[in-house]
Amino acid sequence: MLRSCPKLEILTFDVGSAKSFPDYELPFELNPHEFWSRNAMIQQCIHKSLKVVNIKGFKGTMNELYVLRYIINCSRKLRKVNLFLANEEDDNGKNREIYMARARLVKQFRSSSRKLQILVF
Repeated sequence: MLRSCPKLEILTFDVGSAKSFPDYELPFELNPHEFWSRNAMIQQCIHKSLKVVNIKGFKGTMNELYVLRYIINCSRKLRKVNLFLANEEDDNGKNREIYMARARLVKQFRSSSRKLQILVF
């Protein structure tokens, strides 16, 4: 999908509940750490044009953190990451306090952009 948007400047993730597809299973085994740290190709838009990332419903799951680390590490033009915390508890009873702690982790990621602001709402 990112390959088809080489001049993408704003990327918004609207993270919904995993309950939408409770019985869904991946058709293959996926190790998120390995995928995002070893196999991920840096797409042109991530490297050269992306300026703003919005995450709506941020809970700081491992997948969210891996994607954000990839984007923050690889985006030279990135100026702003907006994390809009989820309001509801997840299946394990985790809440906004936990999500805020995870957002603080994102603020510690190494960035390719010197002008990056990470805001939490």
